Amino acid sequence: MWVERNLARHGKEEEEKRDKERMQCINEISTYYTYRDEGKLLPADSLSTMFYVPIQEHLHRESALAQHNMWLCTYRAVILKSKTQAARDKKERERALKAAKSNRTNNSHSPPRRYQETHKSNISMKMRKKTEEYAKNALRKALQQPRRHKI
Repeated sequence: MWVERNLARHGKEEEEKRDKERMQCINEISTYYTYRDEGKLLPADSLSTMFYVPIQEHLHRESALAQHNMWLCTYRAVILKSKTQAARDKKERERALKAAKSNRTNNSHSPPRRYQETHKSNISMKMRKKTEEYAKNALRKALQQPRRHKI
C-alpha cells in the first residue's frame, strides 16, 4: 500500500519523477513569491536580487530542475528567517501601538516617570542598606562565638 502511494505521488518512471519534483519546486518557489507579494518578508529581502519582478520571469530564466533546486537551497533558509522576523516585528509594532494607545487613555492615572524612577531607586537603596546590616550582624556574631577545635 505504501509503495503504491509513493509511486503515485513521486512517479514511477524517471521522467515522471523529475516532472513531479519540478512541480514541487515550482509550488514552493511560488509560495515564497506569495510571501513577498503579501508583505510577509522583511522589506530588504523583498527588494533583494533573489526575486525576479514577476514569478514568470523567474520560471522562464531558471527553468531546469537543477536551477530550481539550487535556488531553493540557496534562499530557503533566508526567506523563512525573513518571514519569521517580519512576523515578530509586526507583533512588536502592534504591541507598541496598543501600549501607546493604552498610555494615552490611562495617562492621568499613572504617576510621573520621574517619581517612578525615584521610587525604584529608594527601594533599591533600602534593600542595599538592609543587606549590608545583615552582613555586618552575621560577621559580628561569627566573631563573638568562640572557636571550637576538633582534637
